[in-house]
Amino acid sequence: MALIATQYQNVADEAISASDSASFLIAQMTAFDIDASNAQHISDAVNEVSNAFSVSSADISNSLGNMSAVMAQTGATFEESL
Repeated sequence: MALIATQYQNVADEAISASDSASFLIAQMTAFDIDASNAQHISDAVNEVSNAFSVSSADISNSLGNMSAVMAQTGATFEESL
Protein backbone atom coordinates (compact mmCIF):
# COMPACT_ATOMS: atom_id res chain seq x y z
CA MET A 1 0.00 0.00 0.00
CA ALA A 2 2.85 2.38 0.81
CA LEU A 3 4.29 1.88 -2.68
CA ILE A 4 0.96 2.61 -4.36
CA ALA A 5 0.40 5.67 -2.16
CA THR A 6 3.84 6.94 -3.17
CA GLN A 7 3.07 6.31 -6.84
CA TYR A 8 -0.17 8.26 -6.48
CA GLN A 9 1.80 11.11 -4.90
CA ASN A 10 4.05 11.15 -7.95
CA VAL A 11 1.26 11.27 -10.54
CA ALA A 12 -0.86 13.82 -8.66
CA ASP A 13 -1.11 17.22 -10.31
CA GLU A 14 -0.59 19.03 -7.03
CA ALA A 15 1.59 18.36 -4.02
CA ILE A 16 -0.03 15.74 -1.81
CA SER A 17 1.35 14.20 1.35
CA ALA A 18 1.93 10.47 1.71
CA SER A 19 -0.68 10.44 4.44
CA ASP A 20 -3.31 12.15 2.25
CA SER A 21 -2.47 9.85 -0.64
CA ALA A 22 -2.87 6.73 1.49
CA SER A 23 -6.06 8.09 3.09
CA PHE A 24 -7.61 8.73 -0.33
CA LEU A 25 -6.75 5.26 -1.59
CA ILE A 26 -8.01 3.57 1.57
CA ALA A 27 -11.25 5.57 1.52
CA GLN A 28 -11.95 4.44 -2.05
CA MET A 29 -11.06 0.84 -1.26
CA THR A 30 -13.42 0.91 1.72
CA ALA A 31 -16.31 2.67 -0.02
CA PHE A 32 -16.24 0.55 -3.16
CA ASP A 33 -15.06 -2.70 -1.56
CA ILE A 34 -11.87 -2.76 -3.62
CA ASP A 35 -9.31 -5.32 -2.52
CA ALA A 36 -5.83 -4.10 -1.64
CA SER A 37 -4.45 -6.13 -4.53
CA ASN A 38 -6.42 -3.83 -6.87
CA ALA A 39 -5.46 -0.53 -5.22
CA GLN A 40 -3.17 0.35 -8.12
CA HIS A 41 -6.28 0.57 -10.30
CA ILE A 42 -7.52 3.55 -8.25
CA SER A 43 -4.34 5.52 -8.85
CA ASP A 44 -4.22 4.55 -12.52
CA ALA A 45 -7.87 5.46 -13.12
CA VAL A 46 -7.59 8.87 -11.46
CA ASN A 47 -4.44 9.60 -13.45
CA GLU A 48 -6.07 8.50 -16.70
CA VAL A 49 -9.13 10.70 -16.16
CA SER A 50 -7.06 13.72 -15.16
CA ASN A 51 -4.92 13.30 -18.28
CA ALA A 52 -7.89 12.87 -20.61
CA PHE A 53 -10.10 15.67 -19.31
CA SER A 54 -9.75 19.19 -18.00
CA VAL A 55 -9.70 18.19 -14.34
CA SER A 56 -6.84 17.75 -11.90
CA SER A 57 -6.22 14.63 -9.88
CA ALA A 58 -6.63 16.82 -6.79
CA ASP A 59 -10.12 17.85 -7.94
CA ILE A 60 -11.00 14.21 -8.56
CA SER A 61 -9.71 13.03 -5.20
CA ASN A 62 -11.51 15.86 -3.39
CA SER A 63 -14.78 15.12 -5.16
CA LEU A 64 -14.50 11.38 -4.65
CA GLY A 65 -13.61 11.96 -1.03
CA ASN A 66 -16.87 13.85 -0.58
CA MET A 67 -19.14 11.46 -2.45
CA SER A 68 -17.65 7.96 -2.64
CA ALA A 69 -19.48 6.49 0.33
CA VAL A 70 -22.85 7.75 -0.93
CA MET A 71 -22.15 6.68 -4.50
CA ALA A 72 -21.18 3.19 -3.34
CA GLN A 73 -24.37 2.92 -1.27
CA THR A 74 -26.43 3.69 -4.36
CA GLY A 75 -24.72 0.85 -6.20
CA ALA A 76 -22.40 2.95 -8.35
CA THR A 77 -18.97 1.53 -9.06
CA PHE A 78 -15.70 3.36 -8.60
CA GLU A 79 -15.40 3.72 -12.37
CA GLU A 80 -18.91 5.16 -12.69
CA SER A 81 -18.12 7.66 -9.95
CA LEU A 82 -15.12 8.96 -11.86
